[in-house]
Amino acid sequence: MWGARGPVEKLLERLRRAGEALICVFLACLVGLAFVQVVLRYVFNRSFFWAEEVILFAFTWLIFVASVVNLERGAHFGVDVFVNFLPDRGRRAAQALAQVVIGVILCVFIWVGFRFAAGSWVQESEILRLPMTYLYLSLPIAASAMLLVVVRNLVRLLSGRPLTAEAEDL
Repeated sequence: MWGARGPVEKLLERLRRAGEALICVFLACLVGLAFVQVVLRYVFNRSFFWAEEVILFAFTWLIFVASVVNLERGAHFGVDVFVNFLPDRGRRAAQALAQVVIGVILCVFIWVGFRFAAGSWVQESEILRLPMTYLYLSLPIAASAMLLVVVRNLVRLLSGRPLTAEAEDL
């Protein structure tokens, strides 16, 4: 199940690819809409009244989706100078401890995020009148996907494999 090409690995691969596609869509939306908005505002002295809100929603979702993709790739910033001086067993223990701490924090994000999103269903955005739940759900959904990655990382560490598939390919 958690093996090199088990169902969880395949699911995470599909999630990563879907996340990369979403990042492209959100980024194209942000850049395109911001460019059009600037041109309209400074050249024609007009603008779309809804553009800032769409940009806010797209940017928020972009950040959280990119966080999931980066965690799955093992591309997040980390300071491992002291960990690299440890022997292999100590390094794996430190990495496992870091994954457990990340997992606990993600569980808090999931719990609080879903409660907050559910409680904000009646709160609407200023212009589009969309429930703010759509914006706030980005945190618990991303945290849930990241928790799956963290569990996969722990299984990899406990089975003696590197954290990321890219590290195995080197």
